[in-house]
Amino acid sequence: MRVFAVLCGLALLFSAMTASVADMWMFDATRLAIVIFGGALYAVARGGVRQRLEEAVCNFGQGAVYWGWLAMLVGLIATGAHYSVERNPDVPAAVAVALLSVLYGYAIKFLVAKPLGTRIADTQIYSG
Repeated sequence: MRVFAVLCGLALLFSAMTASVADMWMFDATRLAIVIFGGALYAVARGGVRQRLEEAVCNFGQGAVYWGWLAMLVGLIATGAHYSVERNPDVPAAVAVALLSVLYGYAIKFLVAKPLGTRIADTQIYSG
């Protein structure tokens, strides 16, 4: 049932991302890679390579959120340093792309890492 709920949550998020902005599909591979690899590095830095799987998944989710915020700040700083609304009307779109990393971080944490970590912990409790 949890897997079904996670899949439904991902489908809902995907449909909101594609339907909310007609001329912009909310996907940026660079930001997603930063969030995923940053989250993985945070998980290793936080718990080492010999941590339990549920700890690693929870640390990964937390790291994804942290790296999402960091990537957003870098994007906003870069946007503010290189653009002005008067010279370039694409500034709002650049800010929207910067905010995607936070969306990716929270999506990974709440829709993947938390349910998966809980599922792993429950499985280990039941199996002894």
